[in-house]
Amino acid sequence: ALERLAAACRPKLFLINSAVHNPTGHTLGAAAAHDLLRLAERHDFLIVEDDTYADFHPGQPIRLAALDRLQRVILVGGYAKTLAAGLRVGVLAARPELIDRLTELKLLAGLTCPPLGEQVVHRLLHEGHYARHLARLRQRVDQARHHCIDALVQCGLTIAHPPHAGMFVWADCHRDSETVTRMAADHGILLAPGALFSPTQAPSTMLRFTVSMVEHPKLWSTLRSILGETESAGFPQPPMGS
Repeated sequence: ALERLAAACRPKLFLINSAVHNPTGHTLGAAAAHDLLRLAERHDFLIVEDDTYADFHPGQPIRLAALDRLQRVILVGGYAKTLAAGLRVGVLAARPELIDRLTELKLLAGLTCPPLGEQVVHRLLHEGHYARHLARLRQRVDQARHHCIDALVQCGLTIAHPPHAGMFVWADCHRDSETVTRMAADHGILLAPGALFSPTQAPSTMLRFTVSMVEHPKLWSTLRSILGETESAGFPQPPMGS
């Protein structure tokens, strides 16, 4: 399918979460990574590898940038998800001529980043605090994710491919997820329907859950009630989303 799209649309840029994908939580395997790089070469497009969630992976996930040696891949990442939402410090790796052009665009668009945030991140990395923090953070997120998966299954949702890392669970509620989302919002609960992650906004039965929601006092009772109401009310069932 991707080959057909590349041939038909002739893209210049392809954006991907290769490690701990949002919303599915999956990580790209070696075969798929090599296939994607060959596709980029055949159709002459660049790849932006969004590494934002990769630090939640417990091992060393495959990086397209490493396999490609930064010929067609631009690697971007940051620390807002693992340290603090307000810590707007990022990293970027690309071949030298692209770095020069991107630096010019950065200076034109917003000058420089606040130096205090950069100094904080540098010290955390240099002194080993970040690695120790990540170990504790992964443990807490893993526990919350396992709890979230168990609770979703008990509510009747299906998780075809449970994620092994990260803060998201991609679950099938077997009914129109936008209807479920609207009903949950009436109870003060914010959910993310599958249509949000579709380029065509196609109807979907999928929902993305953030594992921090496991501690929400009303989530599970409200979700069970909504799923029961939508089933008994006979809401239309769109094809299973992905």
